[in-house]
Amino acid sequence: MVELCKVFFAVGIIVLQYHLCAPMDQRLVGSGCIVQGFSTVRCRQDFNLTHFIVNYNSSDIWNFRNLEILDTNLLSIDKTSGFEFQRPFLFQRIYIHNAPKLSSIDTDTISVLSDSFTHFRAIGTNLPDYNNLGRRPEDGPNPFAEFSELNQVFVGKTEGACPDPTILFPCTCVHGKPWLTEVSGLYSTSSSRYDGYGNLTGLTCDDDSITGKGLFNIFRQLTPGTHFDSITIRSSNITHLPQNVFSDSSITTVWFDRVPNLRFIHPGAFASGGASIQILEIDGANFSAAKESEVGQFFMALSSLVNLRNLRLSSCGIPFVPNSGFVPRYGQRFHNLRYLSISFDRRVHSSGLSRIGSYAFSGAPKLKEIGLGKNFISKFESFSFGFNETRQQQLRVYIGLNPFNDSTGLEPNAFSGSRGPLWIKYDIDSFAASDPANDPQFHFLPENVFRPFLDEHQKNALVVDYFNVEIWCDGGSKWMFDSNGVLKPRVQNGIKIVRVDGNVISSWPDSIRCKAESSFESVPPCLLFPAAGLVHCGGNFGIDIAKTFKDLEGVNFTGNFSSLVFSTKGVEEIPKNLIGNFRFTHISFLGMKFKHSTAETAN
Repeated sequence: MVELCKVFFAVGIIVLQYHLCAPMDQRLVGSGCIVQGFSTVRCRQDFNLTHFIVNYNSSDIWNFRNLEILDTNLLSIDKTSGFEFQRPFLFQRIYIHNAPKLSSIDTDTISVLSDSFTHFRAIGTNLPDYNNLGRRPEDGPNPFAEFSELNQVFVGKTEGACPDPTILFPCTCVHGKPWLTEVSGLYSTSSSRYDGYGNLTGLTCDDDSITGKGLFNIFRQLTPGTHFDSITIRSSNITHLPQNVFSDSSITTVWFDRVPNLRFIHPGAFASGGASIQILEIDGANFSAAKESEVGQFFMALSSLVNLRNLRLSSCGIPFVPNSGFVPRYGQRFHNLRYLSISFDRRVHSSGLSRIGSYAFSGAPKLKEIGLGKNFISKFESFSFGFNETRQQQLRVYIGLNPFNDSTGLEPNAFSGSRGPLWIKYDIDSFAASDPANDPQFHFLPENVFRPFLDEHQKNALVVDYFNVEIWCDGGSKWMFDSNGVLKPRVQNGIKIVRVDGNVISSWPDSIRCKAESSFESVPPCLLFPAAGLVHCGGNFGIDIAKTFKDLEGVNFTGNFSSLVFSTKGVEEIPKNLIGNFRFTHISFLGMKFKHSTAETAN
């Protein structure tokens, strides 16, 4: 290995040399910690993590991913116990095993891990079970409440184990280091072999003989509190999930994969074991024919999942999200829900979400992203993304590939009431060019929808991606321009259009533009779009173009205007020396008829 390292160093492949030559088991005397492999720090007994971090000879090109704490009398994870996290020790995963005196975790101490922290697992400690963290005043706040990327937390007295296989049949159980499918964000999944300390318990029910009642019968025979890190269920004979389908089991991740006849979920389906579920994915169910009351019961069933962090409903045909759909009946709230995806492939299916109700997601105030793409949404009701309390984190909403196409699908204040920054993206799928949702018709941006949306928060924005949006410039669009015809800065910054010139997508979003046929009634005869570097003069009536441009020269605005468009049908002649101090590189005349022209026109 030494000779190999010299070769790599000689040819200058420094990063590869570092990775290959880093010690597989590097100890630091006096710290009680070692480097295990290339990504794990393992500490035992009376360790001092701060001593290790400060004195370890490492490079910033490598970040350690895992921290393992084993066989220790540690009382608390806090700074007085030697926990001072810093780069490159911003761990993604922390595993604790056999720490019977550990009873508290200081939120401020681990907050430095910020968005890098994805997994926490503690076995054999004195910490309260995760389901009870932060529930009692004497326990203090839940230390994991604010981590936006934290996927899974498990705190238990013992590691899970596979129950009697005769009870589980036809399901099968594996206890060890299985391959795991991790859900991260709205659309990303990854599979990798579990590399944490200890073992996981996974249950797979992949048999068409399994029914909803059959699942219920399996779980009711298990000892209360039996833990599964993951459950995967596949069956074409599951038509419904009955009340308390998982009984009193503890489950971290549940994946219903290819259950094409699942049409109904009892409102109490997860009532008993729901507090433990942190990731739920239902893929390929069939709720398209659900009545309004059944949709309400479906969302009521979700309300018991109080610790849910990631919810993905893919190709399930849910017809709509009702008013206050994520506000549970009994006052519980989705305090931990960060990612929500309700998607449907329009190229395969003929139904999906058709509307989003008022305050549809208000029971989940910590949502980070909502994906509603590839559905059939034709209507966003007033305050669709409204919340009842102030939010600090930006909420990103994806509504692409939906055929609401025109602003007629937006009720007044459709995007208002978010009580925090709201970023909405409408894009298309380049592989579905024949889909009508790829040809949106934003004829105008109604003031009663977009003005309050933009005024509520300086970071609110609508991003329209992969096609050009041009609107009717008339009295309905007057609110977007100042008295000089300059697009208002808040509109310019809040409505962003990624434009396509031929087959080339512009490198930076600019803002809206006018349709050539616009009447320009009730707006100035020439409108200025600073982000696009565009001046557009239009309308169906005669104007004094020379005076208009003379007046524009006195306007105090910022921007380099390089394009001039004329679509003024009431003008038959363009005077000499028109543009004055403007310097345009491109001038277009659209639909105009001239009596005569001159080579000196417009300079």
